Amino acid sequence: SAPGRGHPVPGRRWPLMALCVSVNVAEAALVLSFDPGPNLSLSSQASALAPFAVFHDLRWLSVYANSWWATGLDLAALVVLRGGFIALALYWAWAAGAPVGSRPALHRLWGRGAAATAAFTVLLAPSVAVLFASAVVPVSWLFIAAVPAAVLIGLVVHPVAVRRGWWRRPIPIRSLGWILLSFLVATLAGVAISAAPHPVALVVAAATGAFNAWAWLGVVGELTGRPEPSKVVPVVPVATVLLVGGILAGALTGFAAARHGAAGAGGRTAPGSGAAPSGGVGSRAGPPVLLVAGYGSAWAGGVEHVVPGNWREVPFSYRGVDAAGAPLPYTGRDTVKSLATLDRMMARQVAALAGRAHQKVSIVAESEGALVAETYLHATASAPVSTLVLVSPLLSSGRVFYPAGPRGWGLPGGEGMAVLGSALQGAAPIDLSPQNAFLRSIDTAGPLLRRLAACSMPSIRAVGLVMLADAVGIPADLHPAFWTEVLPDFHGGQLEKPSVQRLIARVLANAPLHHNGLWAAIGTTVSWAASSWQVPTLPQSYYPAPSRVSDGSCQAVDARLAELVWK
Repeated sequence: SAPGRGHPVPGRRWPLMALCVSVNVAEAALVLSFDPGPNLSLSSQASALAPFAVFHDLRWLSVYANSWWATGLDLAALVVLRGGFIALALYWAWAAGAPVGSRPALHRLWGRGAAATAAFTVLLAPSVAVLFASAVVPVSWLFIAAVPAAVLIGLVVHPVAVRRGWWRRPIPIRSLGWILLSFLVATLAGVAISAAPHPVALVVAAATGAFNAWAWLGVVGELTGRPEPSKVVPVVPVATVLLVGGILAGALTGFAAARHGAAGAGGRTAPGSGAAPSGGVGSRAGPPVLLVAGYGSAWAGGVEHVVPGNWREVPFSYRGVDAAGAPLPYTGRDTVKSLATLDRMMARQVAALAGRAHQKVSIVAESEGALVAETYLHATASAPVSTLVLVSPLLSSGRVFYPAGPRGWGLPGGEGMAVLGSALQGAAPIDLSPQNAFLRSIDTAGPLLRRLAACSMPSIRAVGLVMLADAVGIPADLHPAFWTEVLPDFHGGQLEKPSVQRLIARVLANAPLHHNGLWAAIGTTVSWAASSWQVPTLPQSYYPAPSRVSDGSCQAVDARLAELVWK
């Protein structure tokens, strides 16, 4: 072998293999027993390399801790148990070619593993909080901000878990390769688990555990089988500081761009500030269309024509209407209201528009507006609406719960959102504060909103234009009841784009639509791949009683929504 390059003792490979396989299979078996579903994908990371394993543990903890005492005990157990796993993995993977006596005793490796777990917890907590927020409101920008940051942290800090002197050593290129390969394998395992029948998850979990053992052998061999450097090269501490600073700067820049996109068409501030004539109806005399913008949007008044053709386009006002029924100009702050409040506002504006036009209304709604339109229509059986176009819809919102007080499932995730909301106030595309009225209403109605897309709306032609990037936040097993088209683009600002405007016009004109199967297949694959990196979905039975539905039927969902909106 190459000088200074160690190899593990052959007899130690099998205990390590047995450890990694058994841990993965045990988690997969538990999930299958209690809550089979998208959470299965996480089992592939139970025995992963230290940064990814801690990332896996924190995502479970963010959803399944229900008090501060439980959170503290869970964190203590995480440090002890994950530290013990790391110690055993290091003990059995230690390179035989390393200097004699260089492998510490098992109890010292345990202390090192516990210390590394605590450090990784601090560094990865922000990514976990952002992923928790993306399970509340599935905006792709949140996932895109969280997961690459976690991978970069793993690349930089993984030597901390392996040996002393990590702060003065360069990082071997091959150990970086093992981190990237582990990320790829965990992602592919998510695809396999999502695409195959549930029992296959045990086989995939076992196979991924075998790979994880191989990855431990590779990383530990690279980091322990090399001679001590003659000079101090503080790559890890310097790179960590630069990385954290870069992630913060990148997040602020990216969130600012996302906020600009989220406030796109229909949400842009129109030139001039005069009120729209004729009660808000444009000069064209065609069928009425209500344009509903997204979160953080604004409208200064004036007439807008987004859809090509002869349509009476009226903006939905998040502020409401005047005495004559004309929509009032609004700002981004006006979009922060509960779903029930916005549903009632939409009902008034739709009724007024239908009354003036003497015919049913079409609704074109983006992002938050799409969720408002969906909940309004499911809660209002007699709504005078003929067509619904959902652009960048928030499919399967509310997959987790967080309490309003000091007790309840998801307490650490909700608190993480509160901290991030304060830190990123004004920069993030959405206000992540748990006290945000819009997010709080999503949280309360979570079990209903998860089922919403799978429930049809009789007598309404519904079409969803789903952005490919948003597939990272959509559960792989979600099958919308309406016609969907996957577009290769990002969330927000789509109503400004001519190609989307032309597609909307075809929908409103009831023209034939041609499904692009390629982008749909890619979107499904992206959903499968992302499932390994989401936070677990909380079962409905864990929600407070008022938030549950009596059964899983669409009739029960609609009845419960009607109760919440019109009570």
